[in-house]
Amino acid sequence: MSNNSYYQNIALVSTDSNVQNGIILPEYNALVSSYNGLEGSRKVLVRSHLVGRKLADVMFMDPYYGIAVFRLQCLGHSQLNLEMVDLPLPGQHVKVIKKSFARGIVEYSSVVVRTTEKQDIFYFQITLASQSDNILGSLVVSLSGEPLGVVVRRIANDRLEILPLRYLRDLFVEYSNYENTYAFRCPFCREILTEDLVTFDKCAFCGEILPTTLYKPKLRHIGREIIKIEKVISNLNYQPELTFLGRNFWEIEKSGLSIVFYYDNDNNSLVIYSTLANLAECIKDGKLGANDKHHVYRYLLTENEKMRHMFFSLNEQNILLSSVYLDMEYVSEQTLTEFVRDFIARLIDNKHKLDHFFSTLALRQSGTHSE
Repeated sequence: MSNNSYYQNIALVSTDSNVQNGIILPEYNALVSSYNGLEGSRKVLVRSHLVGRKLADVMFMDPYYGIAVFRLQCLGHSQLNLEMVDLPLPGQHVKVIKKSFARGIVEYSSVVVRTTEKQDIFYFQITLASQSDNILGSLVVSLSGEPLGVVVRRIANDRLEILPLRYLRDLFVEYSNYENTYAFRCPFCREILTEDLVTFDKCAFCGEILPTTLYKPKLRHIGREIIKIEKVISNLNYQPELTFLGRNFWEIEKSGLSIVFYYDNDNNSLVIYSTLANLAECIKDGKLGANDKHHVYRYLLTENEKMRHMFFSLNEQNILLSSVYLDMEYVSEQTLTEFVRDFIARLIDNKHKLDHFFSTLALRQSGTHSE
């Protein structure tokens, strides 16, 4: 298996308050992620090259073994085989493959520090720096690229617990009798339950009090500002539940451009932005010469002088068009909708103008070389 043949199986899994990774298993029409971070979620937004952007309904939750599984209709064949791969040993080097919205696929090097056993399932633990956020649900592979497991828990600040993929097949078999019903495992007695087997918040088998989010959907508490933003997204003919990236972030796509909405809770404001180009990638692709950056900077400064309520900026060589901060307390839904429509129109126009400017620079460069 080539080192990146499974990249398409790695997905971003988003709720309205959280985003983490997941692994798509077309063989089971399912997505596997960590229970931690998704507890109480009955529906998640999945984004990947394999399925595009889809909502997935919960299939089962298993807090005892640490996984959450969602039903996801898939096309194509799986690049991940749930076969009896040898478990890594302490001291063995591995890699964590994580997908992020901003950076795409990211790899972290790590090392196995110990193995633990839980009811005939052998987990292994690895070390990872505490600054690696949203790591739950990520795929762990050997240095040769062999898929090993999924990150299910963070233990302290620098250690992760991994459920080997080889055990997923057995768990799918165990839950197969509940294919059309949401099921979950009692974290105390390990019996599989459905919602009608919970009485007075207790497991029908052992009588222990269950976590509420295990058998009831997590309630969504949102303020009027969030409601207003999602109404605006609806007014633009998008489904809000298909646009959230995580807490206070939404994304829509128009004419091949990704447009992000960010609600700044501290300032009660909304800002909208989109990435138009990356200078390093443009130079790599031959759209710009290595010495053309100063021409681009001058162009952006000149264009900024003509703009109102929006502006160009640079972030790690990404050229962004951003709106000013909009005060959510005073702006009406209608005014905000009109502003966003105008921003999108100007965004598309400026994208064309920027592309034309790049073409002009390239022609000038080629003319200089021919002379």
